[in-house]
Amino acid sequence: MGLVRHLAKRGVLLIITIVFAIYLTVLIANGGGYIDDLLKAQIGFDLRTQLNNDRAYRLLPPAEQARIYNETYAARVEARGLNRPFLERTFRYTIDALRSWEFGSGFGWPAKPSPSSIAAQRSLR
Repeated sequence: MGLVRHLAKRGVLLIITIVFAIYLTVLIANGGGYIDDLLKAQIGFDLRTQLNNDRAYRLLPPAEQARIYNETYAARVEARGLNRPFLERTFRYTIDALRSWEFGSGFGWPAKPSPSSIAAQRSLR
């Protein structure tokens, strides 16, 4: 009975340590919200590129273009959860990391080929 109790305590302590370490990693990696700002900038860039490639959008008056951009941008930021408070986002990122154990593409070996690299290989044949 003493061994089981000791192992249970060690297991609980190990789980708490892992959760805390992953949360701390997420907190440090996010840089106090800097990564969130980069994600918002990426959303804005992608949206501008997408909209500027749309001929119908370019024909709209500037006020209508601004309205569409602002509404779409706000919807995409909300969909990513970037409008939530900082602590809530870091807890969500931690839970996502604990659920999936996917810590980026650097851990995948061999690397998964991207669609552009597959297309490039096919064009060489």
